[in-house]
Amino acid sequence: MSHPADIAGLQHGVIRPTVPNHLPLNISLIPDYLKRASTPYATAMVGKWHVGFDVEAACPWNRGFDKYTGYLIGAEDYYQHTRSYGRAEGYDLRNGSDVDWNAKGTYSADLFTQRAQRYIAEHAAEHGNNKPLFLYVPLQNVHAPLEAPPGDLIDRFAPIGSEARRTYAAMMLAADMAAANITQAMKDSGLMADDSPTVIFTMQDNGGQVHAGGNNWPLRGNSETPMRAPHPSTPAQVHPPAQPPNPSH
Repeated sequence: MSHPADIAGLQHGVIRPTVPNHLPLNISLIPDYLKRASTPYATAMVGKWHVGFDVEAACPWNRGFDKYTGYLIGAEDYYQHTRSYGRAEGYDLRNGSDVDWNAKGTYSADLFTQRAQRYIAEHAAEHGNNKPLFLYVPLQNVHAPLEAPPGDLIDRFAPIGSEARRTYAAMMLAADMAAANITQAMKDSGLMADDSPTVIFTMQDNGGQVHAGGNNWPLRGNSETPMRAPHPSTPAQVHPPAQPPNPSH
């Protein structure tokens, strides 16, 4: 089976901000399948899109997601949500198809956590456990540029001599906290009740970028080499873990 990047002709590089390209529209995404399930899902996305936005049909609000908060390009300022590329410069933070100017100044991990919590609460209030929810949260952390979260999180890593690694560690902690807070919101809403099984997939998309605080030692490569995906250093986990087979069967 071909990787979508190969199908789209993107195996040699990512979609840059000014490049008119996108993941082909004839490729169905996970939310498309889930909305067509025998029990249709509600779908929401919070975070990084980066598979094309040159035509309206390629944007997340037209690719199976009922609700969306995030940015469409591949990298930007964590607080200002702006990006300069060549002679182009702009602001990129959306609430659905609308530009969300109110997000300016809020660190992206905090912003995305808050929006995910809101979507969870809204779903619980409207549907309870009568309708399943698919929530996709591709955080910006720990992609370049290296920008520490607000507050004193970075101070916890004072013994790390490298400023880049120290910032990277604080950004990783912010990502961990986001995952924990979103999971807690699921529990508080009742969507993770015993009679409503919930599966949580946590993963990275590639190995660390060694030019921006990442370190994959003792493995080779980084996020821009042929070893990037799948990369042996890419962590992933599933909750709840798979149960062993019943020995009586």
